[in-house]
Formats: sequence, structure tokens, C-alpha cells
Amino acid sequence: MKIDYFESKKILIIIPHQDDEIHLAGSIIASLKDTRNIYVAYTTSGDYAYNASVRYKEAIKSLWQLGKIKRENIFFLAYPDQSYEAKEHIYTTKGNYISANGHSETYSPSQKYQTLNYQLHNKEAKYNKENLEKNIQELILKIKPEIIICNDLDFHPDHIMTSILFEKALGKILKSNKEYRPIALKGFTYENCYFGPDDLFEQENEMKFQKDKSGNLISNQYYNIQDSLKINISPKCYTKNLFANKIFKAILKHKSQNLVSHTTRMINTNQVYWKRNTDNLLFNAQIEASSGNKEHLNDFSLSDTDYILNGNKVSIKYNQGIWIPDNDDNEKRITIKFNNKEYIECIKLYNGLINKNYIKEIEIKLDNKKAEKYTLEDKLINSISIKANVEKIEIKLIDDKCLNGFSEIEVFSKSENSTKENEATIKNNANILTRIIDKGIISLLTFTQKVYRKLFIKSKF
Repeated sequence: MKIDYFESKKILIIIPHQDDEIHLAGSIIASLKDTRNIYVAYTTSGDYAYNASVRYKEAIKSLWQLGKIKRENIFFLAYPDQSYEAKEHIYTTKGNYISANGHSETYSPSQKYQTLNYQLHNKEAKYNKENLEKNIQELILKIKPEIIICNDLDFHPDHIMTSILFEKALGKILKSNKEYRPIALKGFTYENCYFGPDDLFEQENEMKFQKDKSGNLISNQYYNIQDSLKINISPKCYTKNLFANKIFKAILKHKSQNLVSHTTRMINTNQVYWKRNTDNLLFNAQIEASSGNKEHLNDFSLSDTDYILNGNKVSIKYNQGIWIPDNDDNEKRITIKFNNKEYIECIKLYNGLINKNYIKEIEIKLDNKKAEKYTLEDKLINSISIKANVEKIEIKLIDDKCLNGFSEIEVFSKSENSTKENEATIKNNANILTRIIDKGIISLLTFTQKVYRKLFIKSKF
């Protein structure tokens, strides 16, 4: 996809921490000529180890270096920042949460950093995931962006929470607002960037994600590497003249994170996303199910969990948000009704991530026609061609016992957009002398930022 596609469009970037703007969308921001309609929202205050005011100042300076983003276009939702080692998390705590720093609600470190909830309601919000989801929903409706870019299931609990709650929030908007259909792009801040390949001085820029034999990502098995959108970026983002490099200039602003030590991973990376479909006809359909929670079938949310911690050590079990029929349900039926006849091109069925006991056989009945039996492939996503005008669809599970179900069903009136317009791999033409000088600069700045952080930025630990 060409960077021109993003030009002059209203874009909202939703991320957890102050520095994730570089990881998730730095090259997009830095490559655009017109950045007046770019908005950035941080879901956490970044205050686990350092004061929120330190993190906010760094983020504002970073965004200015990337694309002169206006202060009024930057939003701080200010929910608690937590570490990998946390034993509790706001996402899985019932009721209100108290952070490691003793806060129980969103707060502003100073008057100039008002939280989103305070801007909208003239008061702070209690720490709970319901309020965060509500704030994300309110922000989207306030801005009405044409493109929304949000992080996906990185292994950090704050990132997982942001990804899940964004999908839930946008799903509610899509179901209640028939006219609003933004482009939704999901990406990763750790793989291919912060913990990506150390490839700044290599011949080619490597796009690297952990994936299985089928090409599905380990981080989110619904995504296949072949379906990714690779965005061409400005030379200003990968030039080996570091002090002319917009990404490097932004990196230097995050002194508290000593982000410069990750320079060789963060510069010269491709900006890669996966597109989530917002034109699912089921958002405006009536759905009934013989048992199970029918709300999961058209809520835009693909993944959910009841335990969000330790993702950097063990795989998160995404065992929630799945429609699974009851054991004693003999029908195991889903009924979909449209207000008028709709032309249906295809149906996509998303098996849940809870296990690999995928649904094997189903019957599909269109209006009053005879039901047809389908044997599903042993994979997460199955697409079934329909090509008919229908008002009612019935899907019946034939499997005797269902240990899994569907996390989402998508129905489309036309084929999905092709994603083959990806850009060629960036070549690195830096000579040996340039590499030696750049490595020396990065090593020196890494050392000086460590010293600066110890002397001038007070850590809480």
C-alpha cells in the first residue's frame, strides 16, 4: 500500500505507552506531508517507573519530531501503566483497581495534561476496564477518524488490554452507527520493531514475525503474513544519516526509556499492518442462537482472555469471547435475519483460540431453500462462497460435541479488498565507514542517556 493512501485523511492512532507512537506508526507520521489531521491517544499514563509528566513531555516532543503533531491532537486516557511482572491487572480485576503507585482513578500530573475523561466530563474516571473501553469509544466518536491504527496482541498486558478494548469499543460503534465505517488497521509494536531484527546495518531490511508452518503469526493466529499490508515509507525514516533521520530524532526524545539502545531495530523497519473488516453485514443484522452467548458472533472482537499477565513468559490463553453452544443443545443453531434482502458474496467463520478442536461440519440454509452441508477445513478461518440474495441465513453445527465455537462471523456483499499492493524490501546502501560512524554514535548516545537518566530522571525503583 502506498503512503499516499494516508495523505490528507483523518487518522487516529491508539497505543498504550509513550514511545509506542514510534513503534506502531512512526514511519507513517514521518512520511506524510500533511499531519494536521493526525491524532494520537495513549491509554496508560506510563507512570509505573517514572512520573507521568516525564513520559507525557517525551511523547509530545517525539510526536513533534515525527510530524509536528499539534498538542491539542494528543490525548492521554491515563489508565495505570503496569509491568510484565505485575500480579494484578486492571483488565482482570473485578470492580475498581488501585495501581502500584496508589492511584484509583485517572489523574493529570499538571493542568496542561488533562485526561480525556476530564475533558469530556469535567471529572476523573475510576480505574476499571469498562471506563477505559468507554473512553476509547468516546474518543473515536469525538474525532470520527477515517483510519484508525491500533496495536494488536503484543505480549505486554497493557498492549493486550488496549487491543481487546479497542475492538470491543469499535464493535459497539459499528453496530449502532450504520453510516460510519472507518478503515481499521492493527499492528505490532514489539515484533518487527522494538524487539525486531537488528538489521540497520544489514543489506536488506528484514520483515520478521514469529509464525507457524502455515504462515500464521504466533502473536495473533488469525493473521497470516501473506495478508499483511506493508506500507512504503519516506527515505527520511531510513536514511543512514542518523541526524537527518526523523525516527532517530524522535527516539532521542524518550530518554527515560533509553530508547536509543533499540535504534538498530527500530530504524529501517517496514510499517506493517493487518486490516480488520468494518463492513460486516452482521453489524446491522438480527442474530439469534439456540444457546451460548450470541453477542460474541458480531462484536468485532476476535480475542479475549480471563488472564492477561505473564505474556512474556507463557502464551496467553484467549479463552473468552467465543460463541460455544451448550452441551445439551441438540440444535446448535445460529439464525441471521436482515431487514431486507441482501446480496451475500461469502461468509467467514472464525474458530475460537481456546483450543484446536475446530468445528468440523455445518449446514447452511438460505431463506426457505434446502440446507447444504459443508465440511470445514482444519484451520482457524473458513470462507464459504454464497453468491445469493437472501433475507435469512441459518447455520447449524453438525458436530456431536462442541469443545470450541466461533469468535466471530463475517458476512460480505462483495469480495474483500486485495492486499497485494505491497512495497519492495528497502535496500540498505550504507558504506562501511558510515556503518562504523553510526554504530559509534549509537553506542555513545546509549551510554549518555543511561547517565542522564540516572542523574536527572528520577525512577520509582
